[in-house]
Amino acid sequence: MGALTTSRTALTLDIQRAERNLSAADERVRAHGIVLRDRATLLRARARRILPFIAAGAAAISLLMALRGTNRGRSSPRIRPAPQALLPVLAPILGPQAATLLVTLAGPLLALATRDPPAVPVFVDLHRFLGHWYEVARLPTHHQRACGADVTADYRMRDRGIEVVSRCRRSDGTVLQTVGTARVADRSSNARLKLSYAPTWLQWLPQWFPLVWSDYWILEVGADYDSALVGTPDRRDLWILSRKPRLERHEFDDLVARAAARGFDVARLRRTRN
Repeated sequence: MGALTTSRTALTLDIQRAERNLSAADERVRAHGIVLRDRATLLRARARRILPFIAAGAAAISLLMALRGTNRGRSSPRIRPAPQALLPVLAPILGPQAATLLVTLAGPLLALATRDPPAVPVFVDLHRFLGHWYEVARLPTHHQRACGADVTADYRMRDRGIEVVSRCRRSDGTVLQTVGTARVADRSSNARLKLSYAPTWLQWLPQWFPLVWSDYWILEVGADYDSALVGTPDRRDLWILSRKPRLERHEFDDLVARAAARGFDVARLRRTRN
């Protein structure tokens, strides 16, 4: 009887120990459930706070894509939304008064952003465009601020694209050289290029990546490929190029007039000393 009693006591203790373990495990599960519930509540609260910003960002991206959308051939007609058309989108996010104020202030910027891009030639024979060019004039650019004179560009076909070697002479007489890579972004005309001066290991990034690639358009070429206009679709940059160090006055004036017709601010053009 003593052995049986001992055995029953041990079994009872084992059962009680198992019950305590189960109870502790249940408490741990309940505690984890409370933590997860609190975290979910916090995430929902944060999501409610940032949701307006996400919606505003999505609306801005959609608008930008609409404004800048062009096909790979000729430029497609740009969408020209009236600023008031944005009110139904922005009002639920920002409130009626803030949305109205933003649309009023953004009106001039929208008008500027929806301008048609400058026209380009129907087709550019890139093999004829290759070779040595002299810069005759340009709109002021930050990256060329050190260039005082003798600005040239050499275009050479390479496996990875068109190599663009730019040289100029600084005011102290030293030569500054930069090497970039241009790739055709529009095969139908060969006039719309993307240019990158980034290291080769970064040029695998897609051509729409703004920190690596920038627009570089051939806007005009002479009948004998002896002169050219090269610029950017936002009309901030423009270069007048020639196979000769200098152009005749009438040739230069004709190219300036063509640039003005495309909407460039030719009053800011600076002649290059060659």
